[in-house]
Amino acid sequence: MRTQPIRRGVVVILAAMAVLAAAASASADTVTAQADSVHPSSGGVVSVGLVAPGATVNVDVTFNLDCAGFAHVDAGQWVVLGLGSVTVPEDGSVFATDVSIPPPGADWPVDGDACGPNLAPISSSPATLTIHAPTVPGTGYLYTLVWTRDLSPESDTDAGTFTGMASITVSLDVLGNNAPQLGLPGSVTLEGDTAGGATAAYTVSATDKEDGSLVPACAPAVGSFVALGTTTVTCTVADSGGRTATGSFDVTVVDTQAPTLVGVPAAIDLTTLNSFGADLSYVGPTATDVVDSAPMVSCNPPSGSVAPVGDSTVVCIASDASGNSTAASIPVHVTLVTPPPTPTPTPVPPPTPTPVPTPTPTPAGVVSAVWESPIGGTPPSLTANGGRSVPVKVRLYRDGIEIRTGNPILRVTPCGATEPVYEFALTWSGRWVGKLDTSAFTGPCYRVAALVDGVEAGFFR
Repeated sequence: MRTQPIRRGVVVILAAMAVLAAAASASADTVTAQADSVHPSSGGVVSVGLVAPGATVNVDVTFNLDCAGFAHVDAGQWVVLGLGSVTVPEDGSVFATDVSIPPPGADWPVDGDACGPNLAPISSSPATLTIHAPTVPGTGYLYTLVWTRDLSPESDTDAGTFTGMASITVSLDVLGNNAPQLGLPGSVTLEGDTAGGATAAYTVSATDKEDGSLVPACAPAVGSFVALGTTTVTCTVADSGGRTATGSFDVTVVDTQAPTLVGVPAAIDLTTLNSFGADLSYVGPTATDVVDSAPMVSCNPPSGSVAPVGDSTVVCIASDASGNSTAASIPVHVTLVTPPPTPTPTPVPPPTPTPVPTPTPTPAGVVSAVWESPIGGTPPSLTANGGRSVPVKVRLYRDGIEIRTGNPILRVTPCGATEPVYEFALTWSGRWVGKLDTSAFTGPCYRVAALVDGVEAGFFR
């Protein structure tokens, strides 16, 4: 704290009365001023300590009549004390209430007699000093007060009754106005607790040498909304003297909690007469998330796909905008049902056959196709923009056994027509794959068939 220079005051004469001079002899009664127990003094000095600029301070002062020497106050006389002169600092002032010391009584010695060994001082009631501090900060401001001493009733022997002076000096320091100090966190990290962000929560404080604890104002305030990411909070505080302090810190809102899947289907049991599988149909789950109001949900394989015979799994994944995800599995079991055998009819001797031409042999077995994404649905279909090159993925089976060798092809024919547009070969890569180029298509609908050894295994539109 920078200390203001001491400002010394001028003498203000409150009364034109001269202070009674000390008697030629030091042997006389004395009146001394003392502070009360709240403001203890030492040698007639009272230290008030630190006060605010322009503050008003009250100090109580009592006076003792002490017996000394051989000139004394008469037994029935009052000692009337009046404020004679005051020295105060510039921009300061002081006022005092009147006070008197009661008559000492018959035990008090008369003029010419010495004081008794156990004679106690006679005390006044307190005089209250009302001190107004300067408005300019500084240290060592002094207020010097001197009282006159009169006797009532007066006596012809009053001259020389008192020695010394009845005075007191009050010292005080005036506080300067220091700027307040902010107590701010270095940074704050919050977990998102509402859509798009979090509710602001942090602790700040402020102190001031003159005012003590203060409450700073911050924006965004505690309890307000803070978006995902980093936001700067700015705080300002002002003291009663108009000095301010401003500071800031960052609040970072994160989202580390994964969404919650709701309505995950139970295990799916299917039966089929088809050796390559059964149609898979289910209602997928939804998802909720504290911060992301619309998390994405995807399931694979999707509803409408073909589930193979045996055990498989549908996996559903929910993801939020912050990259958090959660997954759930749906067990799928497909049972292949074998139709009962056809009864063997009673043999009937065949008639003599009429010779017929020998038909062209075809490959043995029943062939079938299972189309994979992006082809789906029942019956299988695909909707695509013209000019796009579409990946085709298909699994081919003969009598339920997957075909992994050979030279299967895709044949493309306009819907309702008999002549194909073109054919192209499929290649094996863990399944049969090819690229369907639609750039030469002019009509809205085409039939794409998979052929194994010239036999159609399946098609999609």
